[in-house]
Amino acid sequence: MKFLLSPLLFVLLFQSVDGGLGQVDLLAKVKWQKYTSADGRLSMMFPGEYAEDGSEDNSPVTYKIQCTNNEVLYYVGYTHHDVPLEDYESLAEVSLTSFATQLNGKVLAKEDFSYKKFIGKKATIQMEDGNWCSYRVLLEGQYQYQLIVIGQKENLDKAIADKFFDSMKIKN
Repeated sequence: MKFLLSPLLFVLLFQSVDGGLGQVDLLAKVKWQKYTSADGRLSMMFPGEYAEDGSEDNSPVTYKIQCTNNEVLYYVGYTHHDVPLEDYESLAEVSLTSFATQLNGKVLAKEDFSYKKFIGKKATIQMEDGNWCSYRVLLEGQYQYQLIVIGQKENLDKAIADKFFDSMKIKN
C-alpha cells in the first residue's frame, strides 16, 4: 500500500507565517474557524483562517487543509483510497514511520489513540531543522487522515494543539 506524503512535504516547505498573537493566553485570543468537507464527512476546528487544496483529478483523491497561527502550522490531510484498507493499525504505523523518515525526524514518543472504534497512531517528532511535530494518523474505511502541528518548541501551545486534534469529527 503506497501512502502519498510528498504533497505534505510541499506544504511544509512553503508554509506561511501569520503575525504572532504572543504567548499570553493564546487559547482565549484564537479566532477558531470550522472546516467542513464538501461531502460533510470531516469537520475540524482551525485556530485561524484556513486554506484548502484538493486533488480530485488524481487517484487517490487527497484534500489538504492548513492554517498558520503564531508561526505554527496546523494541517489536516485526508485521502480517499480506491481500494478498501485493511489492518488499519499496521498501515498507521507505516504512515508514521514514512512521515518521520521523509522529514529526517526523530520519533521521541509514540502511542496508539482511538477514535470511535478505530485505532490510530500519534507521535512527537523532532525534525532535523529544529521544529517539533505532533503527528496523528487514523485509517477508517477507505480513508486515511493525517493531523499535524509543526513549529518551534517555544511557539507551540499545548491547549491550542489539543483543541485542534480533539475537534476532529468523522461521519461514516
